[in-house]
Amino acid sequence: MSKENLEEFIELVKKRPGMYVFSEGATEFDGLVRGYSLAKGDNGRGIISDFNSWLKKEKYPDFENFSVSWCRILLFHYSCEKRALEQFFEFWDEFQEQRP
Repeated sequence: MSKENLEEFIELVKKRPGMYVFSEGATEFDGLVRGYSLAKGDNGRGIISDFNSWLKKEKYPDFENFSVSWCRILLFHYSCEKRALEQFFEFWDEFQEQRP
């Protein structure tokens, strides 16, 4: 795995979430991804920002005009940390398939 590639890191976490996210919950994973992105100098302009925009447009258009993260959207709809993280990975795969 390249130390620079957030996408590869997300794939690693998807395979074994308990190894990286003790609670296996969306909020803890969101913090991990945000920290990783900030450490790499992303400042909100990278793939997670693109994913967040895609999620609002394709899956939850009611949230399109709100400044809210993927994590809060999924927790609003699923109410369970673990289920929200599982749904993130399902949507992540779909997002990756649709990218050019």
